Amino acid sequence: MELRTFIELHEKAKIRHSGEIAAIPYPNPILQHYTFFSVMEGLRKDWRDLAPGKDPGKFKPHRFWATELLFSDRRDKLLRCERFWPVEVVDDLRAAMAGISNPGYVGPLPVPLRPLADAMTHPCVLCKVPGPVIGTYLQTHNSIEYDEWQLSLAVLCAGCVAARPIHRESACERFAHHCFSRS
Repeated sequence: MELRTFIELHEKAKIRHSGEIAAIPYPNPILQHYTFFSVMEGLRKDWRDLAPGKDPGKFKPHRFWATELLFSDRRDKLLRCERFWPVEVVDDLRAAMAGISNPGYVGPLPVPLRPLADAMTHPCVLCKVPGPVIGTYLQTHNSIEYDEWQLSLAVLCAGCVAARPIHRESACERFAHHCFSRS
């Protein structure tokens, strides 16, 4: 995806935002995290969720760009997902390049930054135009016994002005999905 295309999508998402919020049948602020505008904003800002003390996906969707994916033989489980944020669209490039300060460590944690062109592409399921693969990670159930996490991958389609899902999986685990562990 070119930077110009991303900017156009972001501008269209801003216009749609108020209409999407108005269309929500009952007032629930958490549903604002599911508008196309929030997806576009998350793709610019969610690198901040990597900071110590934060828990990506625990309280709001954690959105990212994907560059490498590895699935199981049956393609039902994601074994590896390399997340990144493009230097061209990140909301504060200077802060992202400086890294995330981590008390107790010698230096800051690096933010995975790459060029926008490094995003993995996949054809849109509707219009078949290739677009970058993006991901969303979210805790859908929180309890003492178990947590349920949902990982979704989608194609950011400029033709449809939408994020079209291509993979979704849920896991009941006490901690975040193994793809996102900080080991």
